[in-house]
Amino acid sequence: RLAEYAMSRRVPYLFPHTALITADALRYVFTSYPRYDSETAIMLRHLTRSLGLRRLGLVYADNAYGQYFRDRLQALSDSLGYGVAGAQPLADRKPRDVTDLLEPLRQKGADAVILALYPEQAQRVMGLADGGSFSSKVIYIYRKQLEEADLIVIGKCELLPPAQVAE
Repeated sequence: RLAEYAMSRRVPYLFPHTALITADALRYVFTSYPRYDSETAIMLRHLTRSLGLRRLGLVYADNAYGQYFRDRLQALSDSLGYGVAGAQPLADRKPRDVTDLLEPLRQKGADAVILALYPEQAQRVMGLADGGSFSSKVIYIYRKQLEEADLIVIGKCELLPPAQVAE
């Protein structure tokens, strides 16, 4: 409603607190969140056309953010030519075991599993919560990005312990 008001009165509306607003045609609405429509399309296009992946799975936070990615995964499957191996919701913010979420995706032949999760959830899914680590290649690329970046924005970092944020 505020976006409509801003447009009708030609008043700038700065940073509405939602990532799910599509404001491309709203001249006076300036969001602070990424445009997930285009970003998910770019990501899925890259996974399928550039990397040649044919079956994608998803583990997502069971909220509006995660459900958005679930719906986009399904919506773009025909146009981008991939199959959906499954989409598993993860409601627990601090899960102990995620085997039951990943196994069905493996059984259905997922070439890759996309994570639309909070940091603690993602750490558990990636095996980092138990002291695991990324491969040396991933760490190298990450460090190169840090060297070359003018600005790095990490969403939801307030949910991580201060020692992990400092890393």
